[in-house]
Amino acid sequence: MISSRKVKSYLIFLAGLLTLAAPGLAQEYKNLIPENVVDTAYIDNQLNTWSLRPFFTFRDHSFQIRNDLTAIRYAPTNRFGAGMGVAYNPLLLDIGANFNTNRENPTKRFDFQGDLLIKSHFVNLTIQNYKGFEVMPKSSEASTFREDIASLAVVATYIYAFNKNRISVASVLTGRHRQKKSAYTFGVGGFLLYSRMKADSSIIPEDQQAFFNDQANLIRSENFGLGLVAGLGYVFVLPANFYAFISLAPGAGIIYKEANTPTESYTPSDWWIGRLSGRIAFGYNGPKAYLILSFGDDLTFTSLGFGNRAFLNTGKAKLIFGIKFAKKKK
Repeated sequence: MISSRKVKSYLIFLAGLLTLAAPGLAQEYKNLIPENVVDTAYIDNQLNTWSLRPFFTFRDHSFQIRNDLTAIRYAPTNRFGAGMGVAYNPLLLDIGANFNTNRENPTKRFDFQGDLLIKSHFVNLTIQNYKGFEVMPKSSEASTFREDIASLAVVATYIYAFNKNRISVASVLTGRHRQKKSAYTFGVGGFLLYSRMKADSSIIPEDQQAFFNDQANLIRSENFGLGLVAGLGYVFVLPANFYAFISLAPGAGIIYKEANTPTESYTPSDWWIGRLSGRIAFGYNGPKAYLILSFGDDLTFTSLGFGNRAFLNTGKAKLIFGIKFAKKKK
């Protein structure tokens, strides 16, 4: 497994980057886009507005083990949740709790997502920690629940968006701006990823082990990766303050992996990682309130070596009711 010394080294490295970047980010925060920088024919800039945003969510933190013969999917049972968020200037923070819709076999989970929007810079941090998965082999209609399987994913993403004068991502995510005309944007950036899976025994059910080799009988795996991402987004402005949004962002990078089975430990020799993110949103953004229904999916895939492949899917659907409040100017 990845040693505590390595983990501490990663944390020190990230802390160093944040320390170096902090003065620049602070300066960016103080110099948020003034109204005359954006194209007012496209964007209604509402800098002095903050909002409360109760929301309902459906989340999917699932993963798959595949080979050329078959596949097994591991999915949580409790996927619905609700919470409260706040959006002000560049900051968006939503905190929610899940509903225990399956009391017999509940998935214990923690979800955190924070977004920071400063001028052309978009930063996202997602933390998902799930324990208890339904095991669904492709070759069988029967499924079983494994309360011992746990999965953790921490993903930080940075995007620099172009064409910022004519399109506002904040209009889609926070309601801080109102998009007045249809426009597109494209962006480039990168991501950092840490993921871990562990179980008390092999994650491959006994009746499926004949379809997999010994290296697929994982009881623990850890991954640390980074890569580049590029994307394209488009906002369609509809009548009566309604709009639609669509985006697609593929990415690729390198990843360090360690795997453990009941009989051996190994490091897969393939160092590549792929990512594909997509978003669709429909919404209303009026003077006093906004409504957003969004669907998103982030797929991460890599090779485990020996003919085995791993896929991590973190999908989300979200319904947000935002209420705007105008901050009085001093």
